[in-house]
Amino acid sequence: RAIAALNHPNIVTIYDVGTHEGINYIATEYIEGKTFRQLIEEGLKLKETLNLIIQSCEALSAAHNAGIIHRDIKPENIIVRPDGYVKILDFGLAKLTEIDLNTMKSFSATAKGALIGTPAYMSPNQITDGKIDHRTDLWSLGVVFYEMLTGVNPFKKANRQLTFNAGLTTEPGLVSSINSEIPPELDQILVKALEKDVDL
Repeated sequence: RAIAALNHPNIVTIYDVGTHEGINYIATEYIEGKTFRQLIEEGLKLKETLNLIIQSCEALSAAHNAGIIHRDIKPENIIVRPDGYVKILDFGLAKLTEIDLNTMKSFSATAKGALIGTPAYMSPNQITDGKIDHRTDLWSLGVVFYEMLTGVNPFKKANRQLTFNAGLTTEPGLVSSINSEIPPELDQILVKALEKDVDL
């Protein structure tokens, strides 16, 4: 219901939340288009990628300012309509934060032992069941951004355990070393987005 109160062009519109015959449901708008996953597989140009990531950042900023963390940002959960509008979908794992919206200094965590998210896009604090805030979404979007620029997920391995270990220990190569079109400024943005120590 909190997400339904958000009014942002880059966030899926939620029409209703309820229960029918014992089954919980969320009714959202139907969006035609291609997911980021489909676009990554087709190949993206740099200018297009930047436009899509900027829209995604604006949507997350609106959610975070309302105290909502998505917690499952991945290419399958972001879609681009035929007119170029990005829509972030599936706030089903979202958590309302218990934060001071002015300072964003307090944190919120899931119940101990409950790993929430998709392994190759989970921040180190999600993996270790630590306290999370809005920065967990920025990490995940950084992974998506890296993948859009290179076609490679920097942490995905053969199984969950190896993927979790990579998320905690691996420093991905600079995107400019994989894609020569990438300017060094984007390397700097991604290094910051994928910083493992949230204090940094």
